[in-house]
Amino acid sequence: LNAANCYEQLKLWSKAKLVHQQYINSYGNENPDECIECYWKLGELSLNSKDENSALNEFIKTVEKYNEFKRKGISVGEYIPAKAQFSIAEINYNRYKQVKLVPPLDQALKKKTGLLQTVLKEYVSAGKYQVADWTTASLFKTGLTFEDLAESFQNSFVPPELDTEEKEAYLAGINKQAVSAKQKALEVYKANVANAERSNIQNEWVDQSKQRMETLIIELGLGTQINSAQQSSTGTIVPTSQIK
Repeated sequence: LNAANCYEQLKLWSKAKLVHQQYINSYGNENPDECIECYWKLGELSLNSKDENSALNEFIKTVEKYNEFKRKGISVGEYIPAKAQFSIAEINYNRYKQVKLVPPLDQALKKKTGLLQTVLKEYVSAGKYQVADWTTASLFKTGLTFEDLAESFQNSFVPPELDTEEKEAYLAGINKQAVSAKQKALEVYKANVANAERSNIQNEWVDQSKQRMETLIIELGLGTQINSAQQSSTGTIVPTSQIK
């Protein structure tokens, strides 16, 4: 492990991965927590090497190995597997963001909404570990996911063949979808802040949720809610195991 860390400090990613894998092969079952961390390190090192596909597979293996230990009744910490699950969601989130609503629109929208469901599912899974850092992070990023959807609608391609009346109707429909997505984002931010206040949690994810919440209240013309939101977050409390 020390050798692997040395290679990592030197940014020799491939050598660091090799030694972490050697530790897993030789001592993986002797210290479950170190084993789990090594699996996660493999994913992080792959990201450092710009190998996103390998990173995704290694983060998935981290979660799978954690579940394997749990099935065997072996005690293992939840922080690293929660972080790995969050990393899985982050990779899918980046792929989701890259999809733009351009012609052919039906195919682009199908791909975008398909990835949307994947991203939401992965963030919810990260929240199930009940680890404050990754629960609050997952809810914040869920809000950003809905905001990205709203932005995608607002920046989507407008068919040039539409006449003035058709274009107005088209843009009205797009705006309705964007507003709906922003409203969902706002509810998630409210829930994140409310959950954090109930549990006395304060971190960067909660702070960012407050900032986005206040911004969306203004954008949606709900300015009268700002003072009450600052005094006490009102939104439905959303259990970390699910998002309504």
